[in-house]
Amino acid sequence: MLTSPGVGLADNAPDGAAAVFYVQTDGSYKWQKTISLGQSDSLKISITGALRLRLTVKDVQNSVGSS
Repeated sequence: MLTSPGVGLADNAPDGAAAVFYVQTDGSYKWQKTISLGQSDSLKISITGALRLRLTVKDVQNSVGSS
């Protein structure tokens, strides 16, 4: 079981920033969500039997920047 109390953007991200969070097991998407600055979401996903786990975060329209 993959459990996270919350995913979100850093407090110092620019206004209007957003990112898409993805969880994949063995190449299949188990969870994905677009989250904007000030938002968060928790997740609980079964990863039983999975061989590969991929956690990916993609910037939406280059809004987050780099630190």
